[in-house]
Amino acid sequence: MTDSQKWMVLAVTGISFGLLYLLTPVLMPFIVAAFLAYLGDPVVDKLEARGVGRTLGVVFVFALMVLVFRRRVILFYSVDGRSNSAFLYSASALSSEY
Repeated sequence: MTDSQKWMVLAVTGISFGLLYLLTPVLMPFIVAAFLAYLGDPVVDKLEARGVGRTLGVVFVFALMVLVFRRRVILFYSVDGRSNSAFLYSASALSSEY
């Protein structure tokens, strides 16, 4: 590999990493969605093997993931019962606005 080819590879690599860095806010929702689909697909496959339709299985797994995530957030942010109830009140107020 010549010196000019090495510089070209270095430049293309640098530009690629720079574009990836700049596009991170746009790409992150797709990366999270792909990760959740990767986690949920085996469960949906097992439900489908038991006779549950794929659409109903996806809805069930998605609802389960939302409930688990919501529970983790509540447990993470609650220190005692009073802050837990305050968090639930503010979360319900926020969800009613949207």
